[in-house]
Amino acid sequence: MPALKSCLPALTNNRFKKHNRIPKLHHILNEEAMKTFYLVVFIITTFFVPKQTQNSRDAVLGKWTNEDKTRVVEFVNTGISYNAIIRKAPDESIVGKNQITDIIYSNGIYNGKVNFPKKGKSYPCRLRIKNDGSIELTVKVGFINKSQIWTRIK
Repeated sequence: MPALKSCLPALTNNRFKKHNRIPKLHHILNEEAMKTFYLVVFIITTFFVPKQTQNSRDAVLGKWTNEDKTRVVEFVNTGISYNAIIRKAPDESIVGKNQITDIIYSNGIYNGKVNFPKKGKSYPCRLRIKNDGSIELTVKVGFINKSQIWTRIK
């Protein structure tokens, strides 16, 4: 134990720390080189790091129309999930009803239930915002999947 106590002052000695420290970047580069380095890092992180804006959680909000342009739905945030409310349809009796309910966002995909108000049935569905800004809606009925492309109304 006495041998260990005699080593402690050597380990805490400033001279020991000075010789074994890792040189910092600003000690290696001069001031002008540091400015250039920070500028390059800023440019790379600003322009080349992918943005999450298109696939953000609220990207689905707003009014959308189906492929036939016969129906307009509006996606609204309910706090916990999203719903798609029918705003315009050939059959006025379904306007104001929920077309899609319980939409939950996870990893770029929205999962919910599509409702068929006239039939009184609902089926699981998946929504994905495509690169062109449209929505691909896929409804699963048993073993059959049916997809439609919806476009945003500006």
